[in-house]
Amino acid sequence: MRAGEGGGNGGRPIVLVVDDEQHVLEAVRKVIEGEFGAKVQVRLTATIREALAVLRREHPAGAIVDIKMGRSKGDREGGLRLVARMRRREPLMPVLVYTGLREWAHYIRSRELGADYWPKGEGFGPILGLVSRAIRHLNGRSALASAVAEFAADAGFTPCEARVFVLTEAGWTTGAIGQVCQIRSDGVRKHRRRIRAKIRAGKLGARASALGDQLRAAALERYGIAAGRLDHRRGEDSRGSDDHGDKPN
Repeated sequence: MRAGEGGGNGGRPIVLVVDDEQHVLEAVRKVIEGEFGAKVQVRLTATIREALAVLRREHPAGAIVDIKMGRSKGDREGGLRLVARMRRREPLMPVLVYTGLREWAHYIRSRELGADYWPKGEGFGPILGLVSRAIRHLNGRSALASAVAEFAADAGFTPCEARVFVLTEAGWTTGAIGQVCQIRSDGVRKHRRRIRAKIRAGKLGARASALGDQLRAAALERYGIAAGRLDHRRGEDSRGSDDHGDKPN
């Protein structure tokens, strides 16, 4: 990450809010600014295209996203697709799905994408919690990103392998990694095997383990949840069954 990314003017974190209802955008802005004042900058966007532009241009430290957005009012998962695209750029950025839809499938999908989920009309506590995590995320993002980049270069990872490594160590499921990286589940497993082989070949096991600890701690802090918890309830190991058979030396 380049100096100043995600920090806006004077290093203040940018929080992106995405909703197609103007009164919701203004209400969320008022709540955030009332609590945090000038400590954060709020970017309001009413479309997925606008949100992606802010993501590319300003690298926000956190995001609050509605679900029911997209090409038409009948698109009930446009916001979730946006979260998946966010994850390709910022795997550990705190995200809150803030929606008027109360469907268990949306809750599960949000969690799989590493996002918290909160229904509209139930208070603003999770919004303020998201902003607090975004501030901490900005403060720690540069050092962690540099450590990941240095390790990936030393191991000889491709960009896709580096992303799979980060998401695996952060506790993501095989299916969720496939959604974010736009590859099939068997492709994720192949990447993991190549990653393990490169770590062994470079004798980088100790560094991989230490970096994995940092990534898991960051995921717990920034997502506000224990990564993989839902998947353990379904009997699926959040790292995938092929990840624990042999540890790097």
